[in-house]
Amino acid sequence: VKTSVAAGLELYHEEDAHEQRHEYLESLLVNRLVICARMYLSIILPVMATIFLSEGCMQGWRPLWEPCNDEARFNVTIGVDLDSSDPLPLGSEYIRPTASIQALSHSDICQMSGDFGRCGRSIIGIMGP
Repeated sequence: VKTSVAAGLELYHEEDAHEQRHEYLESLLVNRLVICARMYLSIILPVMATIFLSEGCMQGWRPLWEPCNDEARFNVTIGVDLDSSDPLPLGSEYIRPTASIQALSHSDICQMSGDFGRCGRSIIGIMGP
């Protein structure tokens, strides 16, 4: 009778040890997930948002800006007289030579940039103290 009771206790202790081992491994997994989530939220997500939205990186805020929805809003053309002397005769009319110079276009203002020259500085400015 003693041997069956001792065997039962050993089996109980083995099951208990197995359950404790399982709980320990589960807590390790939960701890690692919490650490990964915290790192993602405190480091990776802000760095990615800075790279995409910062003026020094990709300037991703520009297409989201409401004035950029109007394609003709930032198109600025300047008319320039090429010759300051008297107008040139053209048949019975006189013309003054002029040129149109596009000073600003919609893409100059609203297009995202791929210039990463100041990106590192922007990330340090956001993430630093």
